[in-house]
Amino acid sequence: MPVVLKRLGVALAALVLSSGLALAQSKSDLAGSWDGTLDTGGPKLRLVLDVKGSAGAYTGTLTSVDQAGAVIPIATVAIEGDTVRLDVPAVMGKYEGKFASTTKLTGTWSQLGMSFPLELTKKP
Repeated sequence: MPVVLKRLGVALAALVLSSGLALAQSKSDLAGSWDGTLDTGGPKLRLVLDVKGSAGAYTGTLTSVDQAGAVIPIATVAIEGDTVRLDVPAVMGKYEGKFASTTKLTGTWSQLGMSFPLELTKKP
């Protein structure tokens, strides 16, 4: 991955750092437990994403709290820049989101030809 460094100046660097957004998201920021609610237009489903690992060697599960706590393995966890992609073939699902901050992912859950917005928040 190419890296480009530019001098920002003290005032601009302080503004960027104080905004709560890092200049580049650290891949280790994904490790942990995230939760959100999937609104399918019918029943709302509470989801918990648990991610373990670091630096490209992530594993994870997705728990559907409202579906008897079904724990579904995630086949692929990929991060490219600020984009996170999850492949969940056991339910023919995918998630693609972007870091809105170090504790929030905003994206889309896709399953069986349908797509729904899904925001995930990292638990402390």
